[in-house]
Amino acid sequence: MNNITKALIAAALVLGVAAPARAGWDEGVKAFKAGNYSVAAKEFQGVVESSPDYADGYFMLGWSLSQLNRDEDALKAYRKAYDLNPNSVKFQFALANSFLSTKRYADAAQLYSRINPSSLPGQQQTAYFKNKTIALEKSGRSGDVLAALRDAAHNKPNDADVQYQYGVAAFNAGQIAEAVKALGQSVKASPSTENRTAYVKALIREARENPSQKSSSYAAAVEQARALVNQSASYDNLLSLGEAQLGAKQYQGAADSFQKAAAKKPGDWLAFYYASQAQTALGQYESAGASLKKALTTGPSAQNERRIYKQIGFVNEKLKNYEQAKVAYAKAGDQTSLARVEKNMQIAQENQKISAENQRIEEMRKEQEDLEKQLKDLKQSGPPPLF
Repeated sequence: MNNITKALIAAALVLGVAAPARAGWDEGVKAFKAGNYSVAAKEFQGVVESSPDYADGYFMLGWSLSQLNRDEDALKAYRKAYDLNPNSVKFQFALANSFLSTKRYADAAQLYSRINPSSLPGQQQTAYFKNKTIALEKSGRSGDVLAALRDAAHNKPNDADVQYQYGVAAFNAGQIAEAVKALGQSVKASPSTENRTAYVKALIREARENPSQKSSSYAAAVEQARALVNQSASYDNLLSLGEAQLGAKQYQGAADSFQKAAAKKPGDWLAFYYASQAQTALGQYESAGASLKKALTTGPSAQNERRIYKQIGFVNEKLKNYEQAKVAYAKAGDQTSLARVEKNMQIAQENQKISAENQRIEEMRKEQEDLEKQLKDLKQSGPPPLF
């Protein structure tokens, strides 16, 4: 049994056991509390041998054996306690957890589904939902996992871990509104870096996919991402803040965040690429071009290199550097943009010719006006004197 599962099972089984007047019982409980599980198992084995119909004896025997990592033997003891009293939530939960620890996932999932979690104490409810989710996943019932986590989130609204697990599952299932709600609850209950990171991702995705939520979701994402950076100004956190700011049209803030991220990890193309987008939005095309050149030096993948060249093409197009834009678009494999630039170049050349012709016509018109003025002045001043 792995340590995590074992810890969950141990926590889940502290449901209280009546103290009967049976030989060996007190000695077993004392040994168990002292961590002497071998002695405890021996004492409880004596209890069930002398009282084979006593369910709590088998329960404590199973618990002692599980602490010794004798999971198969523990399962037999728990099963006997359950058979003697199948309506006991305590025994149902113990057996289900034992099924889980021995990798009998289908049996565990089936038994967890019979348990009413509201009948368990708060700490055990958390363990119940976690273990049930594991059993469902491992038994191939992935379609039921989300429903189980949704029930957990409904029953444990202030449990940060439960809300986080449901939020992540909902996010992966494409149920973004549910993910945002659950992850927001997880942050409210425990504003950890892990919870905030997931919440920011969900808010940004909601902003992208739901136009009616775009403004408010990006604003919330900026707030949470800034708190994330205050907790830890890591590369990933700065990148998340910049992404949120970019979506919220806080372009200068985004550019600053991406530049700080790039300084943390200068070998990654993404921060430079995003910085160029913010700089482009600010009309800082020269700076955007410089950021993109830096992105190229990081050795991006072929696919990402094409993305960078496409952005380089766009920046040069804005600067009317059409030849450079054509080269960049060609390297990006963007034939549509390449054709557009070629067309714009033709239009620019034609406009230049028209402008030159208009200028020549204007100059001719001005010369004509000057000549007519000279003739008028001559007429008004009379004929020139004779010599």
